[in-house]
Amino acid sequence: MHNIKLKDVKNELVELFKIQSPSKKEDAMQIYLLDKLCELGINAWMDKKGNILGVKGDVADGEFVPCMVAHMDTVFEFEENIFINFEYEKKLDDYKIYATTKSKGKDYFTGCGFDDKNGIWIALKMLEKYPKIKVVFTVEEETGGAGAEAVNMEFFSNVGYCIQCDRRGNSDLVTSIMGDICSQEFLDVITPEMQQFGYKEVMGMFTDVEVFSSKNIGVSCVNMSCGYHNPHTDKEYTMFSQLINTLNFVDALIEKLGEKQYPHDTFVESTRKGRYYNHYGSWDDDFDWEFEAYNAIPNSGSCMCSNSLIDASCQIHNPRVSNMSGVMCQCGEELSSHRDSLNCDYCGKVYLYI
Repeated sequence: MHNIKLKDVKNELVELFKIQSPSKKEDAMQIYLLDKLCELGINAWMDKKGNILGVKGDVADGEFVPCMVAHMDTVFEFEENIFINFEYEKKLDDYKIYATTKSKGKDYFTGCGFDDKNGIWIALKMLEKYPKIKVVFTVEEETGGAGAEAVNMEFFSNVGYCIQCDRRGNSDLVTSIMGDICSQEFLDVITPEMQQFGYKEVMGMFTDVEVFSSKNIGVSCVNMSCGYHNPHTDKEYTMFSQLINTLNFVDALIEKLGEKQYPHDTFVESTRKGRYYNHYGSWDDDFDWEFEAYNAIPNSGSCMCSNSLIDASCQIHNPRVSNMSGVMCQCGEELSSHRDSLNCDYCGKVYLYI
């Protein structure tokens, strides 16, 4: 377990958090990570899409190793200056980390992309420690997962399981994203660690491991909270103790799971029938979401719906358009699970599965 004090890692956190890497402009982060992996003696390369893949140690035939996953891009555009602040909160005995920028002599809150720089930092820490481990750093997660879609699935042939740290808060272990992404055996093994570090099993929404699972990666995957809050907004922040708790949780999982494969075959449901929120605050039973989403709404033009969710108020839905960032509403707030839909508690939009 890591008993890390802020002073021990402050400089490396500042260095990482200050790197600006908007979607499709991840160059600075790619250079940073390739240099880091080289320092760690990891065999790393960048694929044609810009994803960085790495292998540490000699993995023999029949061996299985853990794989860490994180995405390099953020939703924020370039700022001329970014400052990383560490504010001590006495009541919590903890440090709140947030970013600011300066304009015309005034300081303003801004986002630096703790989603998913927290996940990157944790992945690097695991790469430092374990002699045999793999890693995937993706591009363009925030614009629909194009990076993850481009990863060669043969890379996972000797992977035992995948861990991603790409969720807000400090207690969610995502085991289902439009279907289970890990096996019951996997969950049974790690239940003591979940209880020890205060995590609970939840259903989540889009991230890279969901893409891998949907392509039938064949092994168990999870995504988890890693201490950031208010993602995709200028007032995002990270609680240091929560970041360290996630680091220790991941470490404990790898220690427990070891170099073993935890198989999981993705089950893809062709149609989903359920209850449909009908705009008037009531629910209609036996509504075929998939059929209605593709046929009842004009399939022309373009909109901000994702390719797996539809904005219930959208009138020009095109299921091939994927401009909305997975778990986020168009307004920038994270969607919450509400019966058979996902709702934005901030602006009130309702999103349905297709």
